[in-house]
Amino acid sequence: AVGHHLDADAATLLDWLVGERPAYLFAYPSLVREIARLALAGGVTLPDLQEVRTFAEALDDDVRDLCKQAWNVPVTDIYSTSELGYLALQCPEHRHY
Repeated sequence: AVGHHLDADAATLLDWLVGERPAYLFAYPSLVREIARLALAGGVTLPDLQEVRTFAEALDDDVRDLCKQAWNVPVTDIYSTSELGYLALQCPEHRHY
């Protein structure tokens, strides 16, 4: 496992991801949206990526669509709060929690 500060800008993170070749990306949905948009605009692929996992923010369907377009991977969301941590995990067969 490798990590990077999530406060870095999307372009920096995309460059880092290309070098790291991750199987999983775990980040805020808003950041995933930006990274996927940059990847699509620049034709950047992440060939080893198998899944994107999101947390801490509401996950909109456009993020799922962007990840599908950019990398052809599913997105799994984790419902959590800073006060209590993980509250619910997304069902592996459906989009509900």
